[in-house]
Amino acid sequence: MIGKVFNAPINLYFDVTPIGRILNKFSKDLSGIEREFAWEIGNFLAMAYQALGILIVAVIVVQWILIILPILVFLSFRLYRGSITGFRETTRIESLTKSPLLSFFSETFNGSSTIRTFRR
Repeated sequence: MIGKVFNAPINLYFDVTPIGRILNKFSKDLSGIEREFAWEIGNFLAMAYQALGILIVAVIVVQWILIILPILVFLSFRLYRGSITGFRETTRIESLTKSPLLSFFSETFNGSSTIRTFRR
């Protein structure tokens, strides 16, 4: 075992990725969890109960709507799948445009002692 060389893969993510992009990713994730998650769950539950109530009333009043309901669910699912790809791309572009600014702030904060030393 002494002379054996192990060729284990090395994760270079933190060496290759700029610090601004890493900070942007972590800050956005934490912001979403802290601020938006509880509201999103509440809004989802409210809309789900409203939709369920509307469907129950619609089926009671007009029974033939049960024939159309699977078609509407299928079309809604297709629309969702088509729009989520555009949303992901928009989010990716937004993240890439914020990264240089966060990188600048991080580097300025880390070099603030040098900036104070030379008074610039």
